[in-house]
Amino acid sequence: MTIPVKNPKNRKSFTLLEVMVAICIFSMIASISGWQIFRMILEYRFNNQVADCFSSLQNAQSLALIYQTDLSFEIFLENDIYYYRVHSPEPFPSSILNQEKKYSLSAVDVCKYNKELIKNKKWEIFSNGLIYPRGLIYFAKQEKRGLWIDLQKGFLINCAKEKPIKNG
Repeated sequence: MTIPVKNPKNRKSFTLLEVMVAICIFSMIASISGWQIFRMILEYRFNNQVADCFSSLQNAQSLALIYQTDLSFEIFLENDIYYYRVHSPEPFPSSILNQEKKYSLSAVDVCKYNKELIKNKKWEIFSNGLIYPRGLIYFAKQEKRGLWIDLQKGFLINCAKEKPIKNG
């Protein structure tokens, strides 16, 4: 009995060279998309932390108005990482305001207030909702793009991707 030999033209498998080329192409696509995904995750973390900081500032302003008490909002640098926290002389329950907790801004590399680098800065939030001192808080990663929190109007605070116009 003889075994039939298949014609090379009718083959149904890949050569080693074809497999290696396909692996190289898939590897390049994976490395490019992996880097983009990594950058997107870093951007998301940065935006989320600044948005949480802005939200905490808004909540502190609301608490000051509702409970007719003064609060303070602080951003500080500790071990090369920025943090923020809210203080009050009133004994708020931790479910409303956790005064002991400091919130991390670990994705933020640069934090400035009116072009001055922040090491420790405190804002007073008065019982009428006014925030003092007024100005612009700038958050950035190593890149030049960043986010601003606009405190220039005192009552109306805003978070923006574009630098707000400085009020006289």
